[in-house]
Amino acid sequence: MHETDRKLLDRLQGSFPLVPRPFAAIGGELGLADGDALQRVARLHREGLIRRIGPVLDPEKVGRVGALVAMSVPEDRLEAVAAAVSAFPTVTHNYQRVPLAGSCPYNLWFTLTAPSHDALAEAVASIEKATGLPANVLPVRRKFKIGVRFDFGAGGASAPRAAAPRGAETPRPQDFDGLDRLILGELQDGLPFVPEPYAEAAARLGMSVEELLGRLAAMIQRGEVRRFGASIAHRRAGIKANVMCVWRVPPEALDAFAREAVRFDAITHCYERAATPEWPYNVYAMIHGRTQARCEAVIRDLCRLTGQTDHVALLSTREFKKTWTRL
Repeated sequence: MHETDRKLLDRLQGSFPLVPRPFAAIGGELGLADGDALQRVARLHREGLIRRIGPVLDPEKVGRVGALVAMSVPEDRLEAVAAAVSAFPTVTHNYQRVPLAGSCPYNLWFTLTAPSHDALAEAVASIEKATGLPANVLPVRRKFKIGVRFDFGAGGASAPRAAAPRGAETPRPQDFDGLDRLILGELQDGLPFVPEPYAEAAARLGMSVEELLGRLAAMIQRGEVRRFGASIAHRRAGIKANVMCVWRVPPEALDAFAREAVRFDAITHCYERAATPEWPYNVYAMIHGRTQARCEAVIRDLCRLTGQTDHVALLSTREFKKTWTRL
């Protein structure tokens, strides 16, 4: 990969500029000729390295609830069941995972979001009916880390947290409202790769670009939008190994374990989830690396640092679906 492309991928994962011509702004930061950044980013999207540039939402803060679900699927039905699960619009991620260490009764893992706990339960029931298989629902109890950012070795620093552009209107009221929801709905499929990508959404909403950007900045600052930037197809970019490791950690050791886990750059997500009698693990860490060996080294280091060794490591072998929380 060209060094400039690496720099762009590093930069685009941070706060995408909230200015009318963001690609020109990024080009200026990286010393690129006018229009070069846009052309390169559009090519990286065509090549499948960039999934989209848009808002990454905090589901709870925009009125959604979610859960991780595990299923035990007969091998000869796996593709058919995975396709049936992926067809549900509430499902955002769907993977086959196989154990690297320990044993696991589940081979299909998916996440879903819904407008309420009742709607979530209904969605799970519908999936069980469609597949004829029981689902083990594993809701989040605590979030320790959510920070998907891949290092492409270009030495790029994270972009500053997005702020309202100069001259932008301060949105009133300050709470998340219906217009904010409409803005996110317009942007959820990603920005177009044009010089002024916010203009089309603003025009459709009947507002100025400055008002749209001001409201978007406020949503980032309040936390409804965790970040606004590029979603990277990490496997295509060479970060091919993805391991979900689950631990059974005693309650009195949980905080200490989490403090160590969040320090690892390779761990992008770390949660406490509800344990069940058939699956007693309560801490989940998503680990990404260029190789499986690198992910396994992170697990060994975390076990050594915390003294917590009761774990199961699950390698993601197939990605059936990966999308984003939609409104």
